[in-house]
Amino acid sequence: MIQENIIFDDNVLFYFCIPPIVFASGYNMRRKRFFQNFTNIMIFGVFGTLVTYFIFCGLTIWIHSYGWMTMYDSETGLWQDLVLSNAEILLMSSLLCSTDVIAAISMVKYEE
Repeated sequence: MIQENIIFDDNVLFYFCIPPIVFASGYNMRRKRFFQNFTNIMIFGVFGTLVTYFIFCGLTIWIHSYGWMTMYDSETGLWQDLVLSNAEILLMSSLLCSTDVIAAISMVKYEE
C-alpha cells in the first residue's frame, strides 16, 4: 500500500515548506500600512503572546498536577501517566505560543 511507504519528515516541512510561506507573507505585505500600525502590532503581538504563554503554562501545570495527562504506549498497548518536568512544560508552552502567532499571520488577506 502507498500509505505504508509514505513517511512524514519534519525537516522537509521546517526547511522547505514554511520559509517560502513566511517569505511570501512578508513580501506581499503593504509596508505603509504596516508601519502606520507598527505600535499596535507590537503591543498586541507582545502582550497577546505573553498572555497566551502564561495561560498555557498555568493550565498545563494545573492539568499535569492532577495527573490528567496520559500517553499511549504502542509497544505495550497501555495508557501511562505522562511525566513532564516544569522546564518541559514551559518549553512546550513557548512552542505553542510561537506557532499561534504564525497561524494568525497566515490568515491575513492582503487585498485592499
